[in-house]
Amino acid sequence: MASLVGVAMFVVTVVTLHLLQPDYRLTQQLMSDPLASLLFFVSGVLPLGDTSEIHIGAIAGAFVLLVLAMYLYPSNAGRASVAAPRIMSWSLAAGVAASVALGHSVLPMGIGQRLAAACLVLWLAILGWRLRELSVEEKNSEGKNGV
Repeated sequence: MASLVGVAMFVVTVVTLHLLQPDYRLTQQLMSDPLASLLFFVSGVLPLGDTSEIHIGAIAGAFVLLVLAMYLYPSNAGRASVAAPRIMSWSLAAGVAASVALGHSVLPMGIGQRLAAACLVLWLAILGWRLRELSVEEKNSEGKNGV
């Protein structure tokens, strides 16, 4: 269930980005965010057990793609990049990487994964919150300017 909530949050974030970036062109943008969303969905549908290899591969792929999105967002999001500046995005991306690495060595795997997921969810929550604020500010300024 948590995976599906994560997917839903991610889809909302991606749709919000599309709305805030009128010059967004599907033919030129990276696919890391929609593909990561799809991989999280696959991991939620195919649990550990008979489909463990697919589940683990999907989760690993989703984490890698989201960290890539966290890294690239500040320089590729245009005017929406103020919602997740480089210091925040890169710090939380490093938190994901460090958590996964620690989960393979010092920490139990489940703890490392949950810490990594917390960094991802925190980034998505902050990004979503700030994009919402930007959208409200933009609508308010359009109303005042008569646009």
